[in-house]
Amino acid sequence: MYVHFCDFCDPQKKSLNESCVKKVVDTYYGEGIDLEQKGEVLFFFAFNSRSIRYPEELGFLIAKESLEYGSFQKEYDHEVKKIKDFSLFEYVIYLSGKLGEEESEISKILTVAHECKHLIQDLGVENSLLKDLLLKKYFKLKCQYPNKHYRTILNRNMFYRNMPSEYDAFRESKRMAFKICGKENTEKFLDHEINEHKNRLIYTRCDSAGLSDEIVKLTYWEHTKAINVKELFDFKKEFGNIWNKYNQAIKTEIKKISGKSGEQRNEKEKDLLEAYNFLCSKS
Repeated sequence: MYVHFCDFCDPQKKSLNESCVKKVVDTYYGEGIDLEQKGEVLFFFAFNSRSIRYPEELGFLIAKESLEYGSFQKEYDHEVKKIKDFSLFEYVIYLSGKLGEEESEISKILTVAHECKHLIQDLGVENSLLKDLLLKKYFKLKCQYPNKHYRTILNRNMFYRNMPSEYDAFRESKRMAFKICGKENTEKFLDHEINEHKNRLIYTRCDSAGLSDEIVKLTYWEHTKAINVKELFDFKKEFGNIWNKYNQAIKTEIKKISGKSGEQRNEKEKDLLEAYNFLCSKS
């Protein structure tokens, strides 16, 4: 395990962030789960910056065997060059500057554990990360969101958060927060975040650029709060079900896209085709 901090980082905040990563990783080791059974893992704190590809994300997982790996290297080339033997890392867990600046330990634990769970999913189900990305690109293409009405934003986010990979990661992050920070402390934190964003939403204009952000944040914490960590969830089974359900539909869509010239394809179609061809090359 290696933790890298981009740009200037206050020593106290650096220590807190490193501590949170170590607590999550050590807790998994204590449960008999080795996050580095396939190879080394890099925790990459992007202080003072946001990912171009995923600007709103607090964190995300990148596998060496993925399209995102090359894009990540290109975007953070100046930082990657500072990391010795970067090519040896099988997974990179990106953690945003916004998360790094957070004062709350619980918020950090939730995000780090969420991304670690996606890593564990990929270790347990072959190519689950690539398949999940392909599914999300397919849904993004087929589900059009024409406006920023609160109901549209709500439906879109709840759909993605209830996909097997995301529901499993939300559930796991809450379980880990309970274990590391205590159930009572975690519940108090979630209640505080929900109330704070409800109050902000009251004073956010319907045509405001910040409306979408407030809805996303509020529903994020409400979703986490509602999850029952004691409920059994078989990720391998549930992921297999959704993959089998949409696999043929994706192939049909790929056939339609392939029949178009490059100029006729929109960006979402190009993204889907690229992700599909990459998965096929790894299968």
